[in-house]
Amino acid sequence: MGGLIELTRQALPFMTLIGLILIILLLALLVARAFKAKKRPLTPIQEFFSRNALRFSFIIALIATLGSLFYSEILGLIPCPLCWYQRILMYPLVLITGTALLTKSRNYRAYIYPFTILGALTAIFHYVLQVFTIPAACGPGAVTCEVIHFASYGFITIPFMSLTAFILIFLLMLLNAKK
Repeated sequence: MGGLIELTRQALPFMTLIGLILIILLLALLVARAFKAKKRPLTPIQEFFSRNALRFSFIIALIATLGSLFYSEILGLIPCPLCWYQRILMYPLVLITGTALLTKSRNYRAYIYPFTILGALTAIFHYVLQVFTIPAACGPGAVTCEVIHFASYGFITIPFMSLTAFILIFLLMLLNAKK
């Protein structure tokens, strides 16, 4: 059991690195789409990500949700208030994207954008508190928000993983949106 826990503990930051590469790719695809002629079809890579954006968003939200539960329920890390806010904004994305996949709904982006934007802003704020060790007034008896439980690769913390997930889902929705 201990080996599986350590493997999971290492896999989540590694998936975040992959997510960062995907963010760069998605940004490049969005820029390319913005500058190409209106009548030209999407490239195969743009088509692939556009067609599967909802599936990828569901998988990302599910991994982020399970990852946050892994850190709190398996590793025993108590979430700080800002971690709770990020959870509050991530968990519904599993339900929204999952429901949209099952029902073949087309009106899901309007519900996803606010969660991803607010979640990313909260994660950025949380990450800045950690990186610059700014004491946060998290309330009496609360876990402080500036504590870094671990920093994989020297910069990936739990809020950074959350930020990566929110940005990925947001960019996938942008790529999936009709011009």
